[in-house]
Amino acid sequence: MDPQDRLAALRADLDRIDTRVRDALRDRLRVCEEVGRLKRDHDIPVMQPARVDQVTRGARAYAERHDIDPDYLDAVYRSIIAETCRVEDRLVAADGRTGTDDRTPS
Repeated sequence: MDPQDRLAALRADLDRIDTRVRDALRDRLRVCEEVGRLKRDHDIPVMQPARVDQVTRGARAYAERHDIDPDYLDAVYRSIIAETCRVEDRLVAADGRTGTDDRTPS
């Protein structure tokens, strides 16, 4: 296979992977919305620092097992967590509550 054809094939692979990543992020946010509603509806504290720690430790451990820079995957998950906070804040605000300063995601 000529290099340009091989490059095109690899880019097509990346495009398929990127679609799966985006779909997984969408699915994760949908579940986080359900978590936010449950917390809101049952007065469960939104602040869950142990859960954030569990998620970020899991990401770092995964990175170490798979030869990925742990700082990179930690940064990715912190970005995901920040978006989760935004989604949960929106749900809480819809119920007339506020409090982004003390909020930690699902």
